Amino acid sequence: MAQIKAAVEMNALNDVVTADTLVLQAAIQQSEQHHFIQGFIKAHQYLGDYFIRKNHSLKAISHYQTALKKIQLLEDEYWESTFYLNQRIANVYHSMGRFRESKERHEILLNKLDHVPSYFSSKKVLELRRMTVQNVGSNALHMGELDHAISYLLQAKEIDSKEIYDNEEERLASDMMLILNLGAAYLFKGDGKSAKPYVEEHLAYMIGERKNLKETAKSYGNLAYCEFLLKNYENAYKNYEKSIAISEENGYSDVTMITYKDLSDTYKAQGRFAPAITYLDKYYVLKDSIQGTKVQQNIDALRVQHESDINEQQIIQLNQKNKIIRQEKILFTATLVFVLLGALFLAGYLFYVNRKGKQNALVRKLELKNTQQELSFKKQDITRMALEISKKQELADDLLIKIKQIEPFINLKGQKEWKALSQYIRENLQSSEEQKILNQNVEEINNSFYNQLSETYPNLSKSEKELCSYIRLGLSNKEISAIRNVSPEAIRSGRFRLRKKLNLDSKEDVEAFLERL
Repeated sequence: MAQIKAAVEMNALNDVVTADTLVLQAAIQQSEQHHFIQGFIKAHQYLGDYFIRKNHSLKAISHYQTALKKIQLLEDEYWESTFYLNQRIANVYHSMGRFRESKERHEILLNKLDHVPSYFSSKKVLELRRMTVQNVGSNALHMGELDHAISYLLQAKEIDSKEIYDNEEERLASDMMLILNLGAAYLFKGDGKSAKPYVEEHLAYMIGERKNLKETAKSYGNLAYCEFLLKNYENAYKNYEKSIAISEENGYSDVTMITYKDLSDTYKAQGRFAPAITYLDKYYVLKDSIQGTKVQQNIDALRVQHESDINEQQIIQLNQKNKIIRQEKILFTATLVFVLLGALFLAGYLFYVNRKGKQNALVRKLELKNTQQELSFKKQDITRMALEISKKQELADDLLIKIKQIEPFINLKGQKEWKALSQYIRENLQSSEEQKILNQNVEEINNSFYNQLSETYPNLSKSEKELCSYIRLGLSNKEISAIRNVSPEAIRSGRFRLRKKLNLDSKEDVEAFLERL
């Protein structure tokens, strides 16, 4: 205990966290036993930082919140820790696309800044206030609350950055981020006149710095869109050309794609439909190419993450569960199951990608006629989360079946270890917390969809509405059954009853119908 306490007091645990999380777990346990609050708080904080680096956002938030609950018992003494932990949680929510929760956290921080301890300098308070107000505005911008976003961003702009930053480069970078968000907010609102000064200021900064050609290309595109909104079409075309020239020369395909779409809209507004269709077609060709690249990157990332999870699990087993895995037969079976499930997972994901690719081709034809809105990023994030929960549940179920099959071959001495292994799998792979978060996200993104279902089909039950939302996400019967903890047969029966209530014939695709609805 003395060594752990000394390590915490010297901030030495931060050097250990990347090597072995078991040290931090031991620090938490012993800190609780000896009522060492500071060690408990810091260990959870470092574990949160560790899981951020591992891209496990939900686990990071869990550790930050645990530390925060302990700190709140000693509010005055730990004001600074409370503030920065809330800030970290808010930033993680923002990175996950959960902008409302991030905004609410930053609003809590604004209230805390009205009661700052006396040891904080006025300069530091100004810096925290400006940053927090700007973050509230940024989240409001992502949520589409444009008036709210502009109000907060203008408040942040009123705080003079010269009073905060001693380093001129840091000050300019902070100011330009604020200017960029203000310009974007006015552009999304369709107010080209108000957006233009901010866009021009940001463009001048990017041209002067000559550091980020991609941002320079984006700024030219933004300025072109301002001119489009102001109906200065010739100026718009000139800036579109500059944006495309930079992005094509440097391989910024995503910038080129967006500029093609804006060019199509501009030609369309002038009634010049031939070039409008030409650039719209270029937009979709480039979009398909970029999506194909992203799909491959996602598959590669999943493969790396899968291998990383297996390696991390093996390290934990070797360090913490040596007594559980004593027989070579158990170890061989568990490893084989992991490999087979990994292969099945990748095959299933490739099948899913192939199916979605066909659907995207159909969506492209529809969008060429009707210029429908782009796919929702949050919907993709929820789909990914649902697939992760599904695969994790399948992994847990298959492992429990495998170890159940070898139970008759285990002698009395090994029974205790066998039961411990079963309990470990249930506790670590069958998580209800992730399911709860998924349900909250599904309800949030499908709120208007549920209202439409209730109005059009009032005889649908709550369970059937939830089934509709999972079908809309493109999940298979097997994946939905794993998420809802029922058999695939139950899901197939539910889909059959749902088809009858929706009055669909046997040839009509349920998923496509719900997507249109």
